[in-house]
Amino acid sequence: MAQHMKAAGLTKPQRAGRVFEAFLLVLAAIFLGCLALAAPFITGYFINMGPEGVGADVMNLLTPFNGGAFIAFMFPALGLVCLALFFLFIWNGLRRAPARAVVPCALLLLFAASVAWIVLLGTKTNFYNDSIRLDQYARALLSGDFGVFSADLGDQGVSYLRVYPFQSGSVWLLAGVYALFGVGNEMAFQLLSAVFVVVSAASLIFITGRLFPGKGTVALASVLVVLFAPLTFSAAFVYGNAIGFGLGCASLALNVAAMQQDESLPRRWGLFAAGAVVMLLALIVKSTFVIMLIALVLAWLIVLVRERRAPQILIVLAVAVVINSLTSVPVRLLESTVGLSFGDGMPKTSWIAMGLTWDPYLNRPGWWSPVQATHFAQVDGDTAAQGAFAMEAIKTALGRFLADPLYCIRFFVYKVMTEWLDPTFQSLYYSATSVSDATSPIAEQVMYNGYTANRVLTIAMDAYQSLFYIASFTGLVCAFRHRGSVSPAALLMVIAFLGGVACYLLWEAKSVYTMPFALLLLPFAAYGLRSLLDTVKR
Repeated sequence: MAQHMKAAGLTKPQRAGRVFEAFLLVLAAIFLGCLALAAPFITGYFINMGPEGVGADVMNLLTPFNGGAFIAFMFPALGLVCLALFFLFIWNGLRRAPARAVVPCALLLLFAASVAWIVLLGTKTNFYNDSIRLDQYARALLSGDFGVFSADLGDQGVSYLRVYPFQSGSVWLLAGVYALFGVGNEMAFQLLSAVFVVVSAASLIFITGRLFPGKGTVALASVLVVLFAPLTFSAAFVYGNAIGFGLGCASLALNVAAMQQDESLPRRWGLFAAGAVVMLLALIVKSTFVIMLIALVLAWLIVLVRERRAPQILIVLAVAVVINSLTSVPVRLLESTVGLSFGDGMPKTSWIAMGLTWDPYLNRPGWWSPVQATHFAQVDGDTAAQGAFAMEAIKTALGRFLADPLYCIRFFVYKVMTEWLDPTFQSLYYSATSVSDATSPIAEQVMYNGYTANRVLTIAMDAYQSLFYIASFTGLVCAFRHRGSVSPAALLMVIAFLGGVACYLLWEAKSVYTMPFALLLLPFAAYGLRSLLDTVKR
């Protein structure tokens, strides 16, 4: 195939595609380079976490210039050196170790750590607002108390599902878990999340081997994913994040395999079809992973243009449209079951309005604010009125950005730092919403501010985040330098990552939202770390 293309020469679409590929790699490398430079000096942390309770998710940024010389820089820098020495020490062994031995051990260790964390938490009822609503609706669905679905349960005067009808998939999922394991058994849901934590890790390791098959790369990816502590802690959150991400990663893995089946079209489209089904399930559980679906379409376009099969993109587009339309099925099914209409929900522009506004109450740029949801309740769920309100807020924000460029720069720099430089990715914060009277003192000391265990763990996670960003940046640079020999399927991960960056630059911000997209860089982190280790060893 490659020789045929070389002999025939590149067409204009192919040349444009190659330029676009290079642009994507450069853009991702620039963003990662900025994060890699900033991470050793800036650390985000949540201040409202202690034995007395968990408050609003307010984050502060700690730097060497505001009292964080040791916590934000010196200790994490020492940790980074220790991590580098650790990988240098084990590199020769990893390079020789068979992947079939390393990968299962890593996945088993990851699952054991996730289960251990869940057991230490001893969750009975997660008291995060969204988790409470899912629990209430799942119980009502099983008991037949459908009046709960139209009641105001404390959500600014309007039913929760009128604001967030897309949560219907998670309601069905939690109800299914309760039906199988007992009503109110949130630990069963957490254990299911732990299974999908392993699914996401296995999928990313598989993708690493497909994209960068060099000796030792898969083993490095296995170690890196085990050390990515927020992934372990994420299993405790009674929400669709871990399950949706696991399904999304599995779909990406199937599509990477499909993209590399250029000689067997039946096998290619069979893998693609399987990936489409899994992606549909991912979007039903967690709708924000539609970013992955968009990335799939763009990546397939690049691959098919490379192969001179561009018309086949119509298959991908048709399937993407079908997937997107089918995500409404759980909503309609729930509406039919309870005899209510949830409407169209709060317009998506409301989240963009939040993402472009510096919240005056909690003093954070682009993070959650009750303003939009409160107005939606005040207009009794009128989508058109809410859309106009949100658009007015967006226009106001854009006007201020244009009138004051320095404010604009400060806003987005601060927003990006709070999203991407929190080494915990909010995993400890959401774990802290799962405590009960059965929670182990060990878990409390790991989660809560002020304890030595929490400080040590945060410093270790900070050091790891710096290493991960440096390695990912290196991997992207190496991929750019050797892009002629790198599989075009690698662009799927780059596009999905950049999609996450772009989305949460405009959307309501949370560091928990960015964690999945950071993890999508695992193949590049392993590739980059391998390149760095080989360079040092030489």
